[in-house]
Amino acid sequence: MEINELAYLLENEINYCLIKNIKADKNLIESRKKGFIIMYDDRKDILCLSGKEIKDGLKALGLMKEDVDVNLQGTSASRGIAQGKVSIVKGVKDLPNVNKGDILVAVTTHPDYVPAMQKANAIVTDEGGVTSHAAIVSREIGIPCVVGTKNATKTLQNGDVVEVDGNNGIVKIIKKA
Repeated sequence: MEINELAYLLENEINYCLIKNIKADKNLIESRKKGFIIMYDDRKDILCLSGKEIKDGLKALGLMKEDVDVNLQGTSASRGIAQGKVSIVKGVKDLPNVNKGDILVAVTTHPDYVPAMQKANAIVTDEGGVTSHAAIVSREIGIPCVVGTKNATKTLQNGDVVEVDGNNGIVKIIKKA
């Protein structure tokens, strides 16, 4: 081990390596080289967190919001606010998966989608504007719609619970699937 790598180990980890005559975990050192935080746990023991552990540690300290507090921004195409489970429609084959009360999420919509759109609480699309098919049909049936999010079909997953704010063009993830 190089001397500069010792800086990425805690005292008890160095002692353990010396007592057991084993090499330090190179993966742990590499992970800590990318970034780490040192904190005390509830028993006042020193913790060194790296990788995914950093997010968990910062969340536990209240210094980082949960990942579910993600908002998608788009264009308000039909006013209103609705919540529901995401049902992603990539094509006509996915239309039977849309249940009453779902949030229909698609790249764009087509006339074939209308029966599924009528079951939805709201519609969210990656593409389109206030004169798009999704916008016109949403206003006609009286449900909220946010269009032009660019990446809703990539950011959201089937089963996520979201709130669609058609007044402000915002889609808020409430709970990840």
